Amino acid sequence: MRHGVMTLAWACVLSTIVFTQSPDEEVARRQLDSGRAFARQGNYTEALKDFRAVADTHPNSSVADNALLEIARYYIDVAGDTVQAAAAVDAIVKKYATSDSAPDAYLLAGRLALARSHQSADLDSALANFERVFRLFPSSGAVPRSLTLVGETMWYARRYDDARANLSRTIAEFPTNATAAEAYLTLGKVLLALGEPALAMEEMQQVRNRWPNTPAAATALVRTSLLHRLYIRARGGPAWALSADTIGPVKLQNVVGLAWSGKDALFSAAETGVSVLTSGATERPQAVVKPRGLTVDLAGQVVAFDAGALRPPTGVALTLAVPQSGGTPKALSNLQAATQLSNGDWLVADSSDRVLQRFSSTGTHVGTFGAGRITRLASTETDTVAGLDKDAKSVVVFDGAGTLTARIPLKAIGYDLEEAEDVTFDAFGHLYVLSRTSIAVFSPYPAAPAGAAAPTATPAAPAAARAGAYRLLTVFAPPQNDPAGFRRATSFVVDPSGAVYLYDDRAERVMVYR
Repeated sequence: MRHGVMTLAWACVLSTIVFTQSPDEEVARRQLDSGRAFARQGNYTEALKDFRAVADTHPNSSVADNALLEIARYYIDVAGDTVQAAAAVDAIVKKYATSDSAPDAYLLAGRLALARSHQSADLDSALANFERVFRLFPSSGAVPRSLTLVGETMWYARRYDDARANLSRTIAEFPTNATAAEAYLTLGKVLLALGEPALAMEEMQQVRNRWPNTPAAATALVRTSLLHRLYIRARGGPAWALSADTIGPVKLQNVVGLAWSGKDALFSAAETGVSVLTSGATERPQAVVKPRGLTVDLAGQVVAFDAGALRPPTGVALTLAVPQSGGTPKALSNLQAATQLSNGDWLVADSSDRVLQRFSSTGTHVGTFGAGRITRLASTETDTVAGLDKDAKSVVVFDGAGTLTARIPLKAIGYDLEEAEDVTFDAFGHLYVLSRTSIAVFSPYPAAPAGAAAPTATPAAPAAARAGAYRLLTVFAPPQNDPAGFRRATSFVVDPSGAVYLYDDRAERVMVYR
C-alpha cells in the first residue's frame, strides 16, 4: 500500500510539473510565431518585442534559442548593428550550445568576423566559426552554407586551391541547395585567380541555367559579361565600343569625380555640387560646399570629399585632422582622394601631404599608410589599394597593412598612360587606369593556360608590372579622329558588367562604353 501511495504521489508531482511547464512552453512558442509574423510584415519593432520576451521571460523554453537567433539575424541583416548581433550570438553559443540554433549561430559568428574586416585575424576567426558548423553538426542544414562561406573566406585570404575544394564540395554534395548558386559565383572568382577565365565563365553560367530569374542569375550575367569583355572580346579587337546611351544632361562642366553607387546609380561631383545622373534613381545627393571627388563606402553609399571632410548622403560628416607633436591637430583642407578598407578605416590623400593618412570609421587618426603624392585611390574587397602617384609617374599598389606590393609605370611597352587621371578596380580585382585618351587594364592573376581565351593582341606585361604580380591585360585607345574616341577624360567608373562611364572634359559630357 505504501508503494502505491508513493507512486500516486510522484504521479501527482509529475502531473503538476507538466501542468506548470506546458503553458509556459506554449506561450513561448506562440510569441515566437508572433514575432516571426511581424518580421515578415516588416514591423521589426514589434517583432523584436516578441523575440525579447521569449528570450528573457522564457529562457528555459525549447524556443528561447530560436528567439535569440531571430534577434541576431535582425541586427546583422536588417539593422546592421554588429554589437547587438554579437551579443545574441554569444548567448546562443554559451547557453544553448547543443540546440538546433547553434549551427546558425556559428554561421553568424563567422559573418560577424568578416564584417569586422577581411584582414588576417578576422579571416582566421571567420574560418574557425564556419568550420565548427560541419565539424560539430555534420547533419545540420547549415552545412552547405558553411562550406560556401569557407570558400569565400579563403578567396579573401588568397588560399585559392582550398577555396576551390570547399566550393566544389558544396556544389557536389548539395547541388539543389540555394547556397550552391552562391558557391558557383565565388568559384568563378577563384578560377579566374587560378588563371582559368574560360572555366570561370562556364561555372558562373551554371547559375543562369539552374536558377534563372533570380538575383544570383543576374549577378552571374554581369560577371560573365565582364570576363567575356576582357578575355574573349579583347582578343580580336577593342574591349569596348561607344554606346548610344545618354546619361545626365547634354552638357556637364568641370566634373571632378564619378561614382557608381550600390544601388546602380551614377553620381557626379562638380564645382556646383553633387548630382545623380541616372534617371529614375531613388538616391539623393548630399549638400556640399566644394567637392573634390567621390568614393563609395562599404554600404554602397556615395561619399563626397568636400574640402577636408568626408560627407556621406546622410548623417554627420567626418572632419579629418592629423595630430601634431605638442600642438593643435592639423586639419586637412583639400582632400584629393579617399577609399574605405574592409574594417571601415578610411585612407585619404590631401594635397598638402606626401603620405596617405589612415582614419577610423569615426574619423580618429590611426596613422600613416603609405608614401607618395596620391591624386586618386581605389581598393578591393581583399584590401588591395591602388593609388595614382603622378610625381613618381606610376600606379602604386599596397596591401591592407600599407606595404608597397607593386609599382606599375605609366609608360612601358604596349601602353602610354603618362596623362593618367583615375584608377579603379572591378569585382574580380582587375586594375583599370584611365588616361586622357586611353584605358589600360592590368590583371593580378596568372595568364590563361595555352588554348584558353586570352587577349593575345595585347603585348606582354613589362618587367616592372610582372615583378608586382600585375600584367597588362588590354588597352583601349580609340584613334583621336574616331568619333568614338575621348580626348580629355578626367574621371571614370566601371559598372558591375564592365561597362565604362567616363567624363570627357572636351566633350563636356559622360560617354558610355559597352
